[in-house]
Amino acid sequence: MDKQTFTTGDWWLVQPTLEEPAPRLRVELGQAFGWYEQDWYVAEPKLSELYDFLYNNGGTLTADLDLLNSDEERQRWLRSAAATKAPPVVDTKERTDTERSETKDPLPPTEVVAEKPPVPTNEPPKKPGGLFAKNPNKIKAIDRARVSIEECTAVEKVLFEGALEATSLDAAVKRIYSNMHHNTGWVYRAGVTSTDGKALLDGASNQGMCATYRNAFNLAVSAFDSLRKAVGGESLQGGELKIESDDSLNGKHFVTGTGLTLMGGLRGNVYIEVDGKGAILARGDKEINKFVFTNHWSSRVNDTYFDPIFELTEPPEITTLTAQKVDPDGGRYLANRHRQTPDEEFSSTYIYVSEWPAFEKTVSDMRKLYTENKEEVDGILAGKLKLQTDKSPKTPRPVWTTATQMVKTRVSNLTIFERVVDETKDTVFRASDADAVAKIIALGTKTSS
Repeated sequence: MDKQTFTTGDWWLVQPTLEEPAPRLRVELGQAFGWYEQDWYVAEPKLSELYDFLYNNGGTLTADLDLLNSDEERQRWLRSAAATKAPPVVDTKERTDTERSETKDPLPPTEVVAEKPPVPTNEPPKKPGGLFAKNPNKIKAIDRARVSIEECTAVEKVLFEGALEATSLDAAVKRIYSNMHHNTGWVYRAGVTSTDGKALLDGASNQGMCATYRNAFNLAVSAFDSLRKAVGGESLQGGELKIESDDSLNGKHFVTGTGLTLMGGLRGNVYIEVDGKGAILARGDKEINKFVFTNHWSSRVNDTYFDPIFELTEPPEITTLTAQKVDPDGGRYLANRHRQTPDEEFSSTYIYVSEWPAFEKTVSDMRKLYTENKEEVDGILAGKLKLQTDKSPKTPRPVWTTATQMVKTRVSNLTIFERVVDETKDTVFRASDADAVAKIIALGTKTSS
């Protein structure tokens, strides 16, 4: 979610009535930031401060807001947001080795630690991860040391196929990377919040986001590193594999250049491009072929870049966007939360408006015209009032004249213009905007009889 919507939009957090326990969790979120008023969330400065803090310290929490589809997910988001400011208090009782280890910050995915047998405990096992990963770097990487192919999981065997026969370490790593994209059956899902790459290698999952696949790739290369030393040919014995995480796009809003295909075959999450008057510039993900992202994680092995979800060994061409998804040319990407990509890779898709200031100004003027003349506009559209004044001599009503001129000169595709506003009425615009635009267009295209 962009900052403008977060601070001024009519979205679920600012609604006076929420399903329990959301009201209590909202109060606790405010208290974590030192706001003890029950209705702290109606103050725009507080929302602005909250957004800035979560954007800089909460990992994907601000982006996750566009993916929440249930009360349970919203409640988990509130808990996660509060935890970024006020981590849970740990008591001072004596703890077992197992308990102490669970309170430590996990290691970054490229730092390898040896597996240890679990310490017996009577406590029920804890589920790994949470709904929202605050920092995909902070996961515990497991050393998957392998000394024979028989020790590998079924997924690892797929990944390592042909790698042991490679003539160089570089070629072996690229073979693993190619196998990951073509032979695993893994699919991208932006809504997956787990960053556990181990689950992918163990065959417990076949879905993930970019951080999930980055971590899986790092672990796979780490496992291969021990395997090639044990059973690899002479060409694989020397040298080292330096595995690093590339987080240069973490915290960034951007749109990719054309020509990319997502893991699984998707060609883009932008489905229509229009100008400031609503005229179609391009249509369909295959024609537009761009992806809008917030945050991205990738790998480097011996300084070679490996993208986890696009088959690229060079960083992708991107255009950086503002938090409101505005590009340097003044165009804006508008999220439609009700239109998923075909296989649900993304729960939101995007409309691009190339001349955003002009488009936004027309919507604003239509809203103002309708708001100031609501009774008259509704009366005309309902057939209760005529287009001419009742006084003699009868003249066209000014609101009709203004609407006609506005529609004629500032909107070139009435259907698409109206559709853009309607499909983004809960992310960029409001329902009242969509209603006003529809009525002014209807009025402006009405002819006298």
